[in-house]
Amino acid sequence: MKSQRDEKTDWHRLFLETSSKINPLTAQITILLILAAITIETNHIRIFLLLIVAFTISSVYSRKTLSILKFILLFTPLSIGLGIFYGLISGKSLLEAVFIMWMRIGTLVSISTLLYYCVDPWELADSLTRYLRFPRTLGYSIGIAFSVYQKMMRDLREAIDSLRSRKIIRSWLDYLLKIDKILYITVYIAYRRAEELEIVLEARSFDPYWRRERKRLKIKLKDYLTLIFTSLSIILVMFLVG
Repeated sequence: MKSQRDEKTDWHRLFLETSSKINPLTAQITILLILAAITIETNHIRIFLLLIVAFTISSVYSRKTLSILKFILLFTPLSIGLGIFYGLISGKSLLEAVFIMWMRIGTLVSISTLLYYCVDPWELADSLTRYLRFPRTLGYSIGIAFSVYQKMMRDLREAIDSLRSRKIIRSWLDYLLKIDKILYITVYIAYRRAEELEIVLEARSFDPYWRRERKRLKIKLKDYLTLIFTSLSIILVMFLVG
């Protein structure tokens, strides 16, 4: 049995301590900086260095280096398909186009794991409404959507592991050949998770205007260091690398 003091301590942790490994506002700014740089950049070396920067930041905070690599490999078939299409419409060689697209999507996936592994959805919603002055309905809608995304990605990973264990997917080529099954599973999981969350929110009479702010989010020294490191890295890559 817990003592009254232990229960008070649990209540303090629930309502006052943050669960995100990085401030959601810092994560959003970092992602926007990386995405802006990777969108306008065309040099192969610079794109590769931006990929390393994004991978390093996400790995340091999440400490899930192998999981991030698996995510990048998971999106490799998509990179190949988009790269072939990009090569056909741009006139570039297919190998060059596929390599550029793989690095771009790899950078996107790497930096996106910063939200997936390191940010609590409800703290994300709170940061949007508190710091960026989003309307509470919009801020919490984004938080709810992100919560569904996190759960959907876990379910999708389990579903793909199940397909591989049943020998339905045996190689990376099967991800392209059986993309219809993967898309069907993805849509089904997203719909099921959204329906479950709708029932939960309705049962709890959820109202963003009456929701109690449980977390006191503060921008710490590591957040400033992350923004400085990201900004300096982008500047060095964009202007000093040939």
